[in-house]
Amino acid sequence: MSVMEGDFLDFLVEDELSSITLVVESQRLYVHREVLAAWSPVFRAMFVGMFKEKDMKEVELPEKKVEDFIELLHCMYPPIHPITGGLWLLIHYSVMFCVIT
Repeated sequence: MSVMEGDFLDFLVEDELSSITLVVESQRLYVHREVLAAWSPVFRAMFVGMFKEKDMKEVELPEKKVEDFIELLHCMYPPIHPITGGLWLLIHYSVMFCVIT
């Protein structure tokens, strides 16, 4: 069962439906390859292309801030999450991962 934080998925809580774990600042984020790949051609290439991440269960994302990355994830997952701050970092990560908004 998905664990919700308010109206949003809590990525810090393991979910039996999650298909990959992202590690950001030593925090494990339980996410779904399909959702990330649908929003980001960078993640799509990582998960279906000829990259090592294709078969990995856990992928480390170095040099990212966990709070900022969770904010990006909330924008990718329904319901749509209002942007509450850190707009420039959100734009930076969106550009870095080619997230279509």
